[in-house]
Amino acid sequence: MRDMEIDSIDNVFESLFIYEKIALFVKQIGAKRVIDIGCAFGHQSEVFLNEGIHYIGVDEHQIPFWNAQKFDYIVG
Repeated sequence: MRDMEIDSIDNVFESLFIYEKIALFVKQIGAKRVIDIGCAFGHQSEVFLNEGIHYIGVDEHQIPFWNAQKFDYIVG
């Protein structure tokens, strides 16, 4: 599990600029939340937390989600 999470963190850092662009767009259109399908561990939720945007992560596996105490995660 730990190797999977490290890989997930690496992927987030490589694509962090994409999540920052999404957060900017969400704010520009006045939306209040995002739904991230295929969120993995949800480390990218940190971007939305910093911008005050509600994040909902969706993934097919029950894993220890990042910011689980602050955001909603759906498994299925």
